[in-house]
Amino acid sequence: MFPAWFSIRILPVFLLALALSCSHDGALEIDLDVEINDTALNPLRNQALSAFTLTLTSSSSVEQGTETYLSGDHRMGFGDIPTGVYSSASIAAKSYSGALVAYGEFRNRFRIGASDPTRIEVPLRFPFIFATGGTELPVLHPELDSSLAAFDNIMVGTPADITSATAVSPDGRMLAVLTANASGTVKLWMYMTGNHQKVVEFQLARPDRVSSLQYSPDGSTLLLLSDAGDWVSFLNVDAFLEGANRQGSFHYQEVSSPIAASFFSEESVVILSSSQYRHDTCDAAPASALTWFLISQPLLDDGDVEIAATNTLNSYASALTVDIAQNRLYLAHPCSTEITAMRPGTSGPAVVLALLNLSPCLRPVQLLADSTMLTVACVTTADTVNPQWSAAKLLMQRYTLTPQLSPNARTLVLDYPSEPVAYQPSTMPAGTSLLILQAPERVLPRFLGMSAQGTRLVVAAEAYYRSSSIPVGSSSLEETRSKSHSILFVDPRLAMLDRRVRTACFPVDNHLDDTPPESGSGSYCSDNMGSIETTSIFFIPTQLSIVYGTP
Repeated sequence: MFPAWFSIRILPVFLLALALSCSHDGALEIDLDVEINDTALNPLRNQALSAFTLTLTSSSSVEQGTETYLSGDHRMGFGDIPTGVYSSASIAAKSYSGALVAYGEFRNRFRIGASDPTRIEVPLRFPFIFATGGTELPVLHPELDSSLAAFDNIMVGTPADITSATAVSPDGRMLAVLTANASGTVKLWMYMTGNHQKVVEFQLARPDRVSSLQYSPDGSTLLLLSDAGDWVSFLNVDAFLEGANRQGSFHYQEVSSPIAASFFSEESVVILSSSQYRHDTCDAAPASALTWFLISQPLLDDGDVEIAATNTLNSYASALTVDIAQNRLYLAHPCSTEITAMRPGTSGPAVVLALLNLSPCLRPVQLLADSTMLTVACVTTADTVNPQWSAAKLLMQRYTLTPQLSPNARTLVLDYPSEPVAYQPSTMPAGTSLLILQAPERVLPRFLGMSAQGTRLVVAAEAYYRSSSIPVGSSSLEETRSKSHSILFVDPRLAMLDRRVRTACFPVDNHLDDTPPESGSGSYCSDNMGSIETTSIFFIPTQLSIVYGTP
């Protein structure tokens, strides 16, 4: 038996080489793909980095070891690694506090033999969250605050271009972004995640805003959804990047009101036709339907995409997610307090979670299935069924998926931050103001995802705040109403809200008012002496993409 070892050296092709010996003289050599010329985006130069954890997964076991990181020349031993066939390898770079600094995955099968070394390449990346909806693409880290990570926003296009959709390839190497502007120009941008350098800028033939992007599990196909144009498009990624016939790489299909999609495999995808949930949706719930597509590989022409089936749903659905391991689709029905499920080829979904299992989640609006859990994000209001809730909460419920869906939930009920509103009443001297802390009356999750290694839930949420009039001497402050939009990071293990990054805050007339002022937030919402993180741009998040995360 020979001890495994782990060394680091710089290669001329900008890869870091890591080698591990195995029992019976076998060896695994790992090239870490990092951008060594860029200090800001090179995880190995981050001051928080303390240790590496290597995880090798096979059909029968998980081999794992952790070792302290001292420098590029330090040899680190993980112990013996059995020879055999492995389905994936991952490298996690940890901070002194145990927070995830960077992460890398190799998802293809490989064999560690007893003689010749096996070599694989793993792209090591910060687990960034990219948020669309503004003139720039903000770069956020789920566990490092601004004192440890100062990452620049990505400038996408001109100030007239508004980002609308984004996705990261499954291998963590490519970032895709869609923009649109008032002139009807819609562009697809491709960037390298290692250095955020632009690879492709391309104008689509259709002028309709793209509302969602998603990669297939193997990264060969990129799915574009346009609810404004009533179409979806399947993009052959390799053909597009090669550039021989980029416009011909898009394969359009007409689909009414597509709002969400999930791949079962690189050859199968399901589209949800519906309407995005609003606070008044259930007053006249819209119709919803599923469209199933089969994609022939390689995807070369329009005939390689065909509709396999359609299902009209009995009740309104706001979101879907897929458990690939169990080949099962889940749908959220916020107007009937249900979660339904179905498998491809069946006649329709059946209820698997209802009010008894979902309470106090009366409005399940967003879903996320990862390898082990089904997470449900819920709309909450101050007049909830729980009389102890004086304000709306960030409410999520998590159900075990393996070996089968458990009806027993772990409920995460988190206090949503109060919003400090700077109010300048006319009865007070000029230049003075009052800071009113408003607890939210309504919280609406608009996006739910999982950061790398399943350590943090990522939520984009809208919150509605209202304060009653306040007597001031012989006069009074008028009632105030506002909305804020934020990206939140939740630790599901500790059931706590780690960070909140506010992206927008503005006055409104009522809880259905979604229109921010054209001039931005101005001085209406205070930063409360720096206790609230804000982005450098003012925007309402439309879609988030996560490096090595679950969409």
